[in-house]
Amino acid sequence: MPLLQIASTKAPGSGLPVVLIDSTAVAPGELPSESLILDAVSWLPQTDHIVIFFASGAPKTPNMPWLLKSYRLLSREAKKRIQRVFMVHERWWVKTFTSLLGNVVSPKFQRKLVHIPNLSELAKHIDITVLNISPAVYLYDHSVQEIISVPKHIEPVFGLSIDHPRGNMVYDHCIRYLHSVEPREFLDDSFKSTKGSPLSQILIQAVARGQMLNLQDYGPRVVISLVKYYWLELRRPILSRGLLADHAENHQRALRELPSTNHAALAKCVDWLHQLHRSGFETQLIVTEILPFLTQNLDSEPEFHELQFLHVLIEDWPRISQPDLANQALPSLPPRPITPPPRNSSWTRSRSLSPQRGKALQELPLPNANRVLRPKTSLANIRGPKIAEIVKTYEERLDDMGY
Repeated sequence: MPLLQIASTKAPGSGLPVVLIDSTAVAPGELPSESLILDAVSWLPQTDHIVIFFASGAPKTPNMPWLLKSYRLLSREAKKRIQRVFMVHERWWVKTFTSLLGNVVSPKFQRKLVHIPNLSELAKHIDITVLNISPAVYLYDHSVQEIISVPKHIEPVFGLSIDHPRGNMVYDHCIRYLHSVEPREFLDDSFKSTKGSPLSQILIQAVARGQMLNLQDYGPRVVISLVKYYWLELRRPILSRGLLADHAENHQRALRELPSTNHAALAKCVDWLHQLHRSGFETQLIVTEILPFLTQNLDSEPEFHELQFLHVLIEDWPRISQPDLANQALPSLPPRPITPPPRNSSWTRSRSLSPQRGKALQELPLPNANRVLRPKTSLANIRGPKIAEIVKTYEERLDDMGY
């Protein structure tokens, strides 16, 4: 964030331009040089304006000679154009300095100074939601107060239906940002929980009150935490556990039966996750961290078929998302080592085929000769252009054998 910027809003009531000066933009322990101060002064509006000075980055101890020199760099005309100065998060010595040096700082200029302890207090004077405030300022304010309050009605963003435009706008903005981030910038812990992280709480609160912000200032890990919070707060989950359980062996059917809005939201996410997968990011790590938020299930471990569904979706997304291949079955992952299935399961019955029936099944011209039939899998679940012909051939051969 720059040291000085002109806000895109005007001061309420007066309509004057608002200038933001952020002391956190200066490296700790360093003081802006004379040339930097003169350059900042040159950017000040040539008309009357208001200054908001975020002082949390100022040194803990004052440097009186530097303060006097900086004040004298402001011309008389520049001081006259400044109508109000909001000193936010000021150090103890700032107020002392302005009161003790009355012969240097004119009484008229002193009356323009307004001492503000936190951002909630600043919101009583100016609409802070239209100010681009840096995360460093928010972090300091978070140490003073946990929640920033603004005196205006705020439309909710979280806890809405998935097709609500306000929530959709936030979600789309986050996904576009994550798409723009280079895969090498994602670390192994980028998808892990940031619960309790002050920066994550700050970003969620900022979005909830409609705050102007720049996601690049927060980084991918914090933005991912915002996306997961958005999923978790939806009125209904993007992925229904019941739907995935009903079609545990037919992922394509489960995908097709998703509501169109859920399908669209899932597609935006999976398209980005597939890019990470292609760059070498471990798919299993992504799946285990985000699936509980897609299903809104944080209280129990996800089922294997749920993990498998999202795993296959991420790794095979280009083929799945093509309309001409939409009717083909998704590839299946090798089954994990689990306890034997119940004695009366379809898998147990399929292992006890008679020699004649087994031979007829082996001779069928299946679309993929390498396909392995999974538990509870039937020919009716295999999608392909020749399914009718395959089923008819199969039934005829069984009829000839007397089955």
